[in-house]
Amino acid sequence: MRRIPLLLCTLFFTTSALAQSQVEVAEREPASNDTGNYPMSLPSAPRPKPIPPKVVDIKFVAVMSILAAVESMRYTTRTLVLEHEREAGDPFIGNIPSHHEVVAKSLVIYAAELAVVYEIKKPHRWLPEDKVIRRLWWVYPAIMTQAQVRNAYSNINTTGPGGCTSQQACEAP
Repeated sequence: MRRIPLLLCTLFFTTSALAQSQVEVAEREPASNDTGNYPMSLPSAPRPKPIPPKVVDIKFVAVMSILAAVESMRYTTRTLVLEHEREAGDPFIGNIPSHHEVVAKSLVIYAAELAVVYEIKKPHRWLPEDKVIRRLWWVYPAIMTQAQVRNAYSNINTTGPGGCTSQQACEAP
């Protein structure tokens, strides 16, 4: 007789423990359609977020700064040439734009160049052969730097009317 209550208590505790463990498992894992006794797989580890490549880095800043310096040198030398030719009496020089106009126009052009180079260097998933194109981001600034240097050099070496290199050479008989 004493065994029956002990047996009932053992049965009660084991069934309640089994029921609780099944409820906890059901809450933690979704029900599967499989009826086999397959071992449950562990949840997959969270994937780290991919780190996007840097577009604005030291090389980008250096190349675009050199382009900005060369462009400002060209605009400055061209303005000086126009002012000196007007003082020398060149009849083909009309109104010289103010410095504010020249600066505003050059900033707009530089901003457009900066945006184009940024877009070339930025990764695009939809673009085939994107890695090849992204590696060539520096080509446009390099070509424009070379062109601006040539133009500024020719502005510096501009001769006056009749081949005069200075005001004294033009006034000498």
